[in-house]
Amino acid sequence: MSLNPQTAGPEDFDIYKMGYTILELGVVFRVFSPLSDSVDVIIFDNYSDEEGSVYPCTKDESGTWNALVSEDLSDKWYCYHISKNGESEKAADPWSTFVTTRNHHLQFPKTKIIRSKEFDWQNDDFIKVEDPRDLIIYETHIKDMVAHSSARTYVQGIYNDFKEAEVGGIAHLKRLGVNAVEFLPLQKFAYFEPPFNEQTKKGIKNTWNSYSRNYWGYMTSFIHAPETIYASDASLSEDEVVGQSDKAISELKSLVKELHKNDIAVIMDVVYNHASHYDQNPLKILAKEHYFKLDEKGNFINNSWTGNDIDTSSEHSRKLIIESVLHWIREYHIDGFRFDLAGIIDWETIDMIKQEAQKINPNVILIAEPWGGEYKPSGFSDHGWISWNDKIRNGIKGSHPISDKGFIFGGWNHETSRFALENFIRGTLKTAEKGLFNTSAHSINYIESHDGYTLGDFIRISLDHS
Repeated sequence: MSLNPQTAGPEDFDIYKMGYTILELGVVFRVFSPLSDSVDVIIFDNYSDEEGSVYPCTKDESGTWNALVSEDLSDKWYCYHISKNGESEKAADPWSTFVTTRNHHLQFPKTKIIRSKEFDWQNDDFIKVEDPRDLIIYETHIKDMVAHSSARTYVQGIYNDFKEAEVGGIAHLKRLGVNAVEFLPLQKFAYFEPPFNEQTKKGIKNTWNSYSRNYWGYMTSFIHAPETIYASDASLSEDEVVGQSDKAISELKSLVKELHKNDIAVIMDVVYNHASHYDQNPLKILAKEHYFKLDEKGNFINNSWTGNDIDTSSEHSRKLIIESVLHWIREYHIDGFRFDLAGIIDWETIDMIKQEAQKINPNVILIAEPWGGEYKPSGFSDHGWISWNDKIRNGIKGSHPISDKGFIFGGWNHETSRFALENFIRGTLKTAEKGLFNTSAHSINYIESHDGYTLGDFIRISLDHS
């Protein structure tokens, strides 16, 4: 059954809500694809089904396609069949809050329809950090903290391991005395890459990674959905299906709740500047002209050095990003976000993220990696955001262990002096030499991160070449 949102009343559904909405009369589907000639929604009883029930969508004036399926579709899967310029392709829903995939570089994603389930948060609330200068942040990859046998994990699944480990995970954070953990991406990403040195049908050749795995997670596919390879029912075997059940949702929520019980804030590293480029990313299939920065020939612009920059100033990209942030705050009680290559995100979107997020949590932690095409820590400070401070990092240890050593080696790197370093320690204030920030509360002072050498390796390499 087709649905016309222009005649549907507010008692039926929110006409501006994208993705799927479960109602008493059935399930409403809405997806933006203005240049498509036709769009169908295909319902599958099982993820592995190759064929399903097809329901045509109708297009409204905004370029959004709509359909109402008058059935109970709970725990079924769907994707869209897109026809455009004589060609057709399938795409999962970019607004998916949960996706099932195969362990393959194309992922073959399908959106799972999940009826809302009450999670027992037991009065859980956000960790209240009124002054960002009180944050002691530990950045980590969630699996790295529990992968080794020394972590002493006895349960199934990475989310559960992190919560229950006797030595690793939360236990390790408590011993360190930190009050915030910053996880590398937990949004659904393209973990499997194309085979090394083989060219795909779409012309992508993996020359960058002989391992053919995206371990860190900076190739996000679905920004509302949790990563399923960390759930207790996950498999890392090639071509295995991941995410048949929705355990990733409850297990991640349970982890957040346990971290909060231990007074540890949860910060997610989020990737809104670019999208995965070797899988079946729905944004490219549905409306790449509206979601991505393109040159005059229609090629993806690459200021992020990932091959496909998101046009965050686009109305539809902006809505997708802001709603993603709000989804993680509402549904998962996430306390804050570190925005990867935030220099690519436009200022209006930056302001709207803060404005809307603070309506839910006035103390939400918003951290920018303030580069990506441009270097913008000063601008982020003007907009009231916190930023990574690479000045103090380079001033203390240097930018290179051989050619550009810093203070700890008894010298100064190329952009540092004693007076500059003193200012870096105080917060790199604009009032002094090489200052960046209006207040020290906007500076994340750090020595190492996931990018580059660990501090230990940096020192070892430097001493070996001294």
